[in-house]
Amino acid sequence: MGDISNKSLAALLVVAIVVSVVGTWLVMIRGPGMLTMTGRQTSQIGTAQITVAQNASLTFSVSSLDFGTGYVDTRNGATLCNINTLFNTTTGCTGFVAAPSLQILNDGNTRLSVTLNASKGSLCAGPAFCFLDLIGAGDGSSALYLPTDPTGSCLGALTPGVWAGFATTNPPLCNNLQQTTGNASLNINLNVTIGVNQTVGAHNVTFTAFATNLGA
Repeated sequence: MGDISNKSLAALLVVAIVVSVVGTWLVMIRGPGMLTMTGRQTSQIGTAQITVAQNASLTFSVSSLDFGTGYVDTRNGATLCNINTLFNTTTGCTGFVAAPSLQILNDGNTRLSVTLNASKGSLCAGPAFCFLDLIGAGDGSSALYLPTDPTGSCLGALTPGVWAGFATTNPPLCNNLQQTTGNASLNINLNVTIGVNQTVGAHNVTFTAFATNLGA
């Protein structure tokens, strides 16, 4: 019985040594993958991307004016009829109605350099006397325009700075019209004076605004 007990103890000792060695190997070699840790924080990275394209756009937000039909109010002593969109007034006229000014709007997302061309030029004899060639030279007749910047949107030069005759040479209007949502606009004011012997009939002029993209 004593021999059997010693053999059993020896066997158990061998098993214990093997288990210890194997256990130590597992812990040292494979332990990191076998262990489960609680409370450990991990971090992941997420990204979002959006690309905004340039949109150069210029429109006439007020694109058409109609002063109606009329004539010089000679019955009340007038010799000239004046229509001025800057002040939205008519003076010495019968039948004609006041109208707001034309309005140009930068409705894109870039700055623009803008020029303004007229389909009919003005024949000028001095700064205060310019008549449209399609109307004819009625005594005292003149047709002038003046841009204004009610929203402070033109960061560069606004030209002309005084009333001037219409030009077919595509003169500059604003060399740096900024972009602001719904508010980057310029007014094109008209000052038309009609003499008593003005040519009878319908008269019109077309303005075309050209824009060059200056970037955002």
